[in-house]
Amino acid sequence: MAHLHLGLLAYWMVNTVRYQLKKEDINSGWREIVRTMKTQKAVTTLAQNDIDQVIMIRRCSEPNQRVRKLYDALKFNMHPS
Repeated sequence: MAHLHLGLLAYWMVNTVRYQLKKEDINSGWREIVRTMKTQKAVTTLAQNDIDQVIMIRRCSEPNQRVRKLYDALKFNMHPS
């Protein structure tokens, strides 16, 4: 039953995203959208200070023009917190 619910949720999310993109005249297929979004990466850096504390810094790379267009169409923040 959980598998069915997750499948329906995924279907709903994909169709919602594609609907919002179509309103902005972006008619890419889902595979193309995913491939485009995978070009932006998150980088995690770990360092240890003098008192043996581990410091973690996580940042996103700059989105390219195609990713920015998708973010703008979906009204998403380009640099998530």
